[in-house]
Amino acid sequence: MTPYASPRAYRDSAVLTASPEQLVVMLYDGAVRFLRQGEVAMKEGAWLHGFEKVLDPITRAGDGLLEQRVNEANSDLSYIKDQLADMDTRLQSKEDYLRSQFTAMETALSQSQSTSSWLTSQLSS
Repeated sequence: MTPYASPRAYRDSAVLTASPEQLVVMLYDGAVRFLRQGEVAMKEGAWLHGFEKVLDPITRAGDGLLEQRVNEANSDLSYIKDQLADMDTRLQSKEDYLRSQFTAMETALSQSQSTSSWLTSQLSS
């Protein structure tokens, strides 16, 4: 079998040996052919079936890609909310601890000042 026996080999050979003008004509012929095929497909509604075939796995209820993504986003949102609640609890505990330390320091400072005043008055007398 020769390489020119197949239609593809013939087209490849024709493209490689064509003049620039012939290449332009081939280009337009191909464009016209594809436009006619597209027109027939549009009239038959084939594009709609193909579009539905592409969209079905995405939009299918129950196990479609879109629903899976929404479920994943809701799961992530729930996780983030839980993390924020945990952080709020830890921050509140830390605030309570620091407030109690501050109050104890204020009390100790007040007692120290009171003792200082008493010692000062005892030494002056």
